[in-house]
Amino acid sequence: MTWNTNLRWRLPLICLLLEVVMVVLFGVFVRYDYEADAHWPEERRHRNIVSDSENDFYYRYPSFQDVHVMIFVGFGFLMTFLQRYGFSAVGFNFLLAAFGIQWALLMQGWFHAFQDGYIVIGVESLINADFCVGSVCVAFGALLGKVSPIQLLIMTLFQVTLFTVNEFILLNLLLVKDAGGSMTIHTFGAYFGLTVTWVLYRPNLQQSKERQSSVYHSDLFAMIGTLFLWMYWPSFNSAVSNHGDAQHRAVINTYCSLAACVLTSVALSSALQKKGKLDMVHIQNATLAGGVAVGTAGEMMLMPYGSVIVGCISGIVSTLGFVYLTPFLEAHLQIQDTCGIHNLHGMPGLIGGIVGAVTAAYANSEVYGHEGLVQAFDFEGSNSNRTTQLQGSFQAAGIFVSLAMALVGGGIVGIILKLPCWGQPADENCFEDKIYWEARPSLPPSPPLSLPTSLPLCPAAVSTVDGAAKPPTYPQLSRICGSDRATVPVWDAGVSGVDLNHRAPQCGVWIPGAPSAGGSGEGASGGEGQRTAGPTDEETTRVNWAEERERGARPGLAEVAPPARFPSPFLGESQRAQMRGEGWGWSEHTQGLPLAAGKREPVGLSVSICDAGEGGPLAAKGLQGEALVRAGTSRLVAKASLRWFLRVGAQPRASVGEGRCSRNPPGVGTEAL
Repeated sequence: MTWNTNLRWRLPLICLLLEVVMVVLFGVFVRYDYEADAHWPEERRHRNIVSDSENDFYYRYPSFQDVHVMIFVGFGFLMTFLQRYGFSAVGFNFLLAAFGIQWALLMQGWFHAFQDGYIVIGVESLINADFCVGSVCVAFGALLGKVSPIQLLIMTLFQVTLFTVNEFILLNLLLVKDAGGSMTIHTFGAYFGLTVTWVLYRPNLQQSKERQSSVYHSDLFAMIGTLFLWMYWPSFNSAVSNHGDAQHRAVINTYCSLAACVLTSVALSSALQKKGKLDMVHIQNATLAGGVAVGTAGEMMLMPYGSVIVGCISGIVSTLGFVYLTPFLEAHLQIQDTCGIHNLHGMPGLIGGIVGAVTAAYANSEVYGHEGLVQAFDFEGSNSNRTTQLQGSFQAAGIFVSLAMALVGGGIVGIILKLPCWGQPADENCFEDKIYWEARPSLPPSPPLSLPTSLPLCPAAVSTVDGAAKPPTYPQLSRICGSDRATVPVWDAGVSGVDLNHRAPQCGVWIPGAPSAGGSGEGASGGEGQRTAGPTDEETTRVNWAEERERGARPGLAEVAPPARFPSPFLGESQRAQMRGEGWGWSEHTQGLPLAAGKREPVGLSVSICDAGEGGPLAAKGLQGEALVRAGTSRLVAKASLRWFLRVGAQPRASVGEGRCSRNPPGVGTEAL
């Protein structure tokens, strides 16, 4: 794996620069709304407001908090399905949303709440800022795993700006109704993100296909995000509706649509699978499409049965999209949609816009009442002569305006994001947390082995393959060594098959003398090896063994202390497939024990190693459970629970020179790793 994504100076610089700009702009322009200002008592008397309970805060804040949870928890956890990108899914969503709400308060304030040279903000401003950021989170879903945090910040800067312009055109010029954001949030966000990912197309991304899959626990975390979104979506669609009947209708319609969507999504998911099993991807995403599709018409007189029908249709369309359309888009249109936002937000958003246009066009005073019709569509003042048919036409026009803004704006922003200065990760680094985050082992390390200074070799069975010695298998180790901790022989992984364990020093904290190039001889230490500092938790990393072989990696000297109980060496087909994707080979004579391709090394818990290639020594300690030891060019990698961990000894005192250990060579230390 190529580690070319060091953002040590670029990411802090961009974050601090953007925040300094926010501080200056907030100081110059932003002030409290009259309902949040300390002059509220005077305003209350002036406006004949009887009680503080009539302050808009008490009406809007519950909905605001629900929307806030959806943005930061719902969308964040929904994207944790990638097996090695959970930190980035939640963390980068947090980052772009935190920046986005600040920029949205300014942009929306300049367009909607600019009074006497100032932007006045209240609780409704916070809701609208969250809505704006929701569109950014939607677009992030298409780019998940393929862009750097700097690219996300730059995208947020431009997308919030374009979102505000699009929102102003729809709500202030065309006077469309879109309380739940089917057009302004979901349609715009989805097709903006799809256009950006199309511009940033990666033809070689197939090589990281294994990392694009999920595992059991990552899908479970993503389902938590789904449930938060599903529960709070009625608040999302009703948060900015007029108090009273409109807000009440929006909650009911969304509630019914979401419930219906679940059943049709489950039905289609099962029907489209050969064995009738459910696909977790469909349940995580398609079950939410009903909330998206009813966003525009939610506050209209859609009727409960109408919202149920919309939910059913959106669930069917979304599930079909995941099964058929997403692969088609990637194969034929070069659109790599990581989260399937086209199925959850794009198509349901279009359905929502169409439903809103039809519902508005057929609205009449018999259904709404005259006063209700005027209030529902704001047929007052200069808009008093507008008919419902004309309103429906403007609603339909809003769909095309949102699409045009998304496609054109996404194309321009995608070109900007292709600039090399933003730290775009290489193909082999996509969908990988460790290039951006300090990842810690998920399993606690086993305690250091407390062994006597001298241990007999465990007489493991020796057999040959084409004349070369091979390591003992799990069953052999279990049968011969039992539960005793003992040193077991390790054979040269190279073509010679030479037994490198010609003596048995203490495991865990010793680097034994290496044999000469001919396979025998004493190390520079005089035969007993050099003591190193104990294993620490200071560093973890991931090594691409194929690259190490290309660099001429040679096998070193390894000692293995077997665990008290060996786990089963047999892995399931899904685990085998996952490991094949990581470059692991298989050796039949080890009965399914995973081995590095072309190598033959045994398994154990505690390892000391003196590398026979370039670089320095490593003292390493494995983790509980399954661990695979490999020796390379100054690196040792332990395989535990299908994950990699490097345990680096602090301040090693011995290194390698031409096939043997030597004391303290100049310029070699932990920094060489």
